[in-house]
Amino acid sequence: MESVKERRDWTEYDALAKDAKNKAEREADMAFLRLMHQGERFFVVKAAVNCRPKSRGEMVETPEEALEYRDKHTEGNSIHLGMAGFPENAINRREPTIISRGSIFCDLDVATEVTDDGEETNYKTREEASEALETFIMATNFPRPSAILRSGSGLHVHWFLDHQLPKPQWKKLAGKVKLFFKQHDFKCDLPVVGDMAKLCRMPGSYNRYKKPGQEADADIQVEYVEPAIGKRFLVHPVNKLEELLVNAVEEEPSKLTPVITTWPDTETNQKLRGEALSFLNPCKEFAPYSEWIRVIFAIKSFEWDNDREVAIEWSRPWEDEHTPKRDLEEYIDSLVGDRITPDDLFRWAMERGWKPPVLLRTDKRFSRNDDGNIRSSVNNI
Repeated sequence: MESVKERRDWTEYDALAKDAKNKAEREADMAFLRLMHQGERFFVVKAAVNCRPKSRGEMVETPEEALEYRDKHTEGNSIHLGMAGFPENAINRREPTIISRGSIFCDLDVATEVTDDGEETNYKTREEASEALETFIMATNFPRPSAILRSGSGLHVHWFLDHQLPKPQWKKLAGKVKLFFKQHDFKCDLPVVGDMAKLCRMPGSYNRYKKPGQEADADIQVEYVEPAIGKRFLVHPVNKLEELLVNAVEEEPSKLTPVITTWPDTETNQKLRGEALSFLNPCKEFAPYSEWIRVIFAIKSFEWDNDREVAIEWSRPWEDEHTPKRDLEEYIDSLVGDRITPDDLFRWAMERGWKPPVLLRTDKRFSRNDDGNIRSSVNNI
């Protein structure tokens, strides 16, 4: 029969083993952050259950500061990590303020959604996703990932580079990686690969996302699948990766650039835009961040002299919600979008009940399908 002393000894042994495991995991997280950012400042961002990450987050200068932020805010929040480097005076974590990045990233989804390109890129299980990644690496000689993390139901895959790349050089390299994945039919969320401002989940944090009906204890810790704790992270020379990607040719510009419809800056068109914007307001329950920011992009796409003033005035009702603790005008100035057009703004207003002049209603870009929905030559919101 086990004595009280023996039980105590086992308890002490378990506590020591747990401390050692926690220390090893924290050292791995420190190494992960050092290799990803290589001394550059970066953002860490929190998000409450089923909420978007905070628009700005907090800029940190060291891995130690990032881990302190994670530990302080982990209760009830998911913690996200910006992968790019920023200057000291960055006012937000948007792409215009990014100066460098030292890693390549892809997201292997295990879900039922589709990407921004409209392609279904998801796997049924994490095991299927892992097998697909391994098959791709074996078939193409693409470098093994530096780290693979369980992000929740899916996998976050990272390749650390041997040095930080300035924005233009990184975008060129990431664009070729994206094309290489596409040419070899590697199923992943392709738009994410080239998104310099993309957030990933922070090692050691928790995925707090809850699907409808999920219990509160369904939180999943973001942990390493590869390498094992205590093993070194691989670091990849940029020149070797560029040699592998030499045959990744760019697509035709026509496939990448949306058709932009120009609207002259006339009194009539100014009035049309004003009427349309009046239908995209709080009275119409038009407040989610994703819709608010798309309207800002649409306003700026007119390229009229008063775009800035109109965007600021229209945004005032959501200033506290979408731009807390920062200047609304500076934030709007920092926003850049190239896929949304003036046509989108008019179409969204029409979908919400705006009845424009006959001239616009008979424009073929805004005609209706047989099911009554408005047909447009531009992207949906």
